[in-house]
Amino acid sequence: MEPVIIVAYDGVQPIDVAGPHEAFSFANDALAERGRPPAYELAVVAATPEVTSGSGLRLGATTLAEHGPVRGGTLVIPGGRGARRPVAAPLRAWLADARPDRLLLACTGSFLAAAVGLIGTPTPGVADGPAPTPAARSPFGRRRVTTHWRYADNLAATHPGLDVDPDPVWLQDGPVWSSGGVTAGIDLALAVVAADLGGAIAQEVARTLVMYVHRPGNQSQFAAPVWRERATDDRIRGIERALAADPGGDHSVDSLAARAG
Repeated sequence: MEPVIIVAYDGVQPIDVAGPHEAFSFANDALAERGRPPAYELAVVAATPEVTSGSGLRLGATTLAEHGPVRGGTLVIPGGRGARRPVAAPLRAWLADARPDRLLLACTGSFLAAAVGLIGTPTPGVADGPAPTPAARSPFGRRRVTTHWRYADNLAATHPGLDVDPDPVWLQDGPVWSSGGVTAGIDLALAVVAADLGGAIAQEVARTLVMYVHRPGNQSQFAAPVWRERATDDRIRGIERALAADPGGDHSVDSLAARAG
């Protein structure tokens, strides 16, 4: 089985932990339904047995000492308020020492990965403790990454050793996978499931999660239906719903006018 280690810390975004965790867990369930062995061995790891998320939700975890160092497998670094603040020295050291085969950065998890030197160039003062020595720097090197659109400019400014693209929902640069804001971490996990196990398993997981659609990596975080101003007139809103429900239907000017009354 592929170890999937999800980091937790005080101030983490809980959906960045639970979302990918459930996607990988449901992938194991989908395999079991087909008589196949599980693909992922999941663990949530933190410096302490319990952390408090940015929204106040408490999460239990395996401690760093109990888990041991990361050697191989997939390391998931979620985002949250805590990812953009100094991290405790034990967690910093554990992350800096990690050598996964694959690195997943959900939302602002890119900040934490860069701060401890897993990607790009470490920036002194961003995380607790001194910057790593040159020999220890950036096992994954300079990478193209995305993050929550709101913080992309800040990531680029504070970590110039990264190529920051604020637009995609998720993207892959070799062994480093990163996603945009919040729920995009689930899309990221689904993309990894598709790469590992095929599109049919990923689609089954998406259906189990009751996701509207598994968004491709080239889809913008600035999707038009989310960003454009919504109509206030009930008749126009009815037309908007009809267009979204059946894009290929009869939507001529006459039919829309008749629908609007």
